[in-house]
Amino acid sequence: MRLIALTLCSAAALALAAPAFADPPARTVTYTGQNGGGFVAETDRDVDREAGTATLDRDVTFNDGSTRSVDANAVRTGQGTADVTRNVTRRNGESVTQTGSIATTRTEDGRVTTGLWETPSGSVATNTQVTSGDGVRSRDTTAVFEDGSSRRSNTTATRTGQGTADVSQTVTRRNGETRQRQGSVRVDRRP
Repeated sequence: MRLIALTLCSAAALALAAPAFADPPARTVTYTGQNGGGFVAETDRDVDREAGTATLDRDVTFNDGSTRSVDANAVRTGQGTADVTRNVTRRNGESVTQTGSIATTRTEDGRVTTGLWETPSGSVATNTQVTSGDGVRSRDTTAVFEDGSSRRSNTTATRTGQGTADVSQTVTRRNGETRQRQGSVRVDRRP
């Protein structure tokens, strides 16, 4: 559950730099995981195409009552590129700031986004490949840390109806441990 939430929040920052600088709607995502785990994520985005800026405000409330928030600001620096600053308040109440530069390239069936992030723990290089087609959306993200260790997350969402999908995720942590999660997602768009 937590790893899926982290993936969704990280993905939002990447979406801000998409070449089209799309103006996505506000939405509520409800995730129901295995063993009763889950969360509700309220997301609001604002895009100013002329200025080349975008902001994201995401508040996540987990089933256990803990919360996590992300406030991100992106400034377009060129075609498909942006500088991003993320302020994250973690579930334990700790706040961190992450800054980075990302580049997004469209592919025939999705996009590839690479990034270099500065965090309180050091530099992180990321590579995210997103593909979509026939009601299935996949996101494969690899993060490589300064010490050479890496974390990989592969998430697949299969559409089950209007605004609903079944989600499966495999995460390989920095220590080599692999975890698998499954659940369902409902997306409600807000004006």
